[in-house]
Amino acid sequence: MKKLIYLMLGLSAPVLASAQLQNLDFEQWNPGLMNKPAGWENIISGWRSDFPIGLNHFQATANTAAQSNSYALTMSVWYNYTKDAAAQKASINYRPLALKGFYTYTENIIEDGLERITDTAQVTVILTKWNSAAAKSDTVGIGVLDIFQAQTSYKSFQVNINYLSSATPDTIDIYLDPSLIKRASASRVYQHAGGASSYCSYFTVDNLSLIAGSNPTGINDLHQQKQIALFPNPATNTLHFSPVTGVYRILDLNGRQVSAANLNKAAQLDISQLNPGTYMIQFSSATENSYGQFIKL
Repeated sequence: MKKLIYLMLGLSAPVLASAQLQNLDFEQWNPGLMNKPAGWENIISGWRSDFPIGLNHFQATANTAAQSNSYALTMSVWYNYTKDAAAQKASINYRPLALKGFYTYTENIIEDGLERITDTAQVTVILTKWNSAAAKSDTVGIGVLDIFQAQTSYKSFQVNINYLSSATPDTIDIYLDPSLIKRASASRVYQHAGGASSYCSYFTVDNLSLIAGSNPTGINDLHQQKQIALFPNPATNTLHFSPVTGVYRILDLNGRQVSAANLNKAAQLDISQLNPGTYMIQFSSATENSYGQFIKL
């Protein structure tokens, strides 16, 4: 069975805090045709641009389907048509350590007639600060968690935030995505592996909260970690560095993971498949973490 590339982030002891985020327990809903929880927007992420959104809407799961109280947010994928993903942007004036919550993930084993694939849900947190001199927002911190294991009862999750600078952010973005599969061709028609339905990969989230507090170990501060030399920089096809054994992950400046894998005494990476832009690369081994930034031409 083929798996999408994933990297699970570590856990830490929580200290609860809040930002100006809304409706993190999904108890408030806006009625109408486009049913959605207050404060959250419905986005189509990584889906075919030529497919219509149609009546794409969120589902409110009530009572026993919620982790607590009455409602949770269920996002799903109809592989022959559309998918749901959720996003929220809010102001913030401190540096949270992580985002935590509860989730279930079901019916995420799919097939296209040729092979079976394990679908992957993703939770992303991006912290930015407006740079008036450059007239743009700078990425201050990012956190990405991929979830691929089916989970029929609620399980806690935590997305640790890695900081790229010592700045205090002014904006936080949260993205909840039920599927990382990019359906780029109409020739691949995905359906549930049981054959009963093409409407699958249900990702339900409830009771989100931010974790605040000091982090004396500095594990979330990439700018305090060892910085690895990358060359050439900018690069076109191949990125070179000192030999590394461990896991690497490449994130774009929106905080989305674009590549990840294990390395064994590797000293270069093929980056020819990346789109032009600026990226952050993090290396994690049993003894240390290091990071670097590079430009792909």
